[in-house]
Amino acid sequence: MISRFIILSLVALLVLPACGQSPEAQANAAAAGSVWVVESPTACLYLCGTIHLLREKDYPLPHVYERAYADSQRLVFELPPQQGREAELSTKMQAAGDFPHGEALSDQIKEEAWVALNGWAKNRGLNVGTFNTMRPWFVALIISATEYAALGADPERGVDRVYEKRALKDGKPGEGLETVDFQIGLFTALGEVQQQELLEQTLAEVKQLSQQFEEMIACNPILSVPVDGVFRKYKYVREDLESITRLPLVASKS
Repeated sequence: MISRFIILSLVALLVLPACGQSPEAQANAAAAGSVWVVESPTACLYLCGTIHLLREKDYPLPHVYERAYADSQRLVFELPPQQGREAELSTKMQAAGDFPHGEALSDQIKEEAWVALNGWAKNRGLNVGTFNTMRPWFVALIISATEYAALGADPERGVDRVYEKRALKDGKPGEGLETVDFQIGLFTALGEVQQQELLEQTLAEVKQLSQQFEEMIACNPILSVPVDGVFRKYKYVREDLESITRLPLVASKS
């Protein structure tokens, strides 16, 4: 499911430090989590894997993240600090995700998909008519976000958001690799067929989302688990990539 790919980012947080630790200490620390160290004779860089949605019970993270943060002079996130806040993101998503006046989702997707959406909305206590003005990709994202929220997964507890707040509080400079507009553009660039497939796939797999999320968390090295979990995590990512290889979103993010 594309939602798994969205919440999992292997390079979402880059930490650019002065090398305050010995190479041996850095190597030992990195072994405890999804943190890699790149060195030159004059500097070093921590490359940290993150998950964008976590629950309270998923903390604390391995100590290697604290070491990398403490040793860092500046941080590079997926989005620049303060971008992607709920109000800004919601406004821009709504503007991009709504159909022009007079167009309707029910006219754009297959009848089976509309029936499936209606069933999902009823299970969540929502009015399916609310979604009829939205494009398929936007509805797919809302479904995924709703399901993750029901599991207690919160972007405010995502690894990058946590360290963004820390950096702002501590006065550490930060920057971003992408922008909100760029990320929204990845979805708006999808063709009609790709959007429909995205929505259909999301609806087809929504019942398995809870189990998939638990399995992904359980096998993620970010949360200090056995090494074999790393391979199962990458198996999930590979399956998602293989299932949506026609989407420019993946090509742009990989």
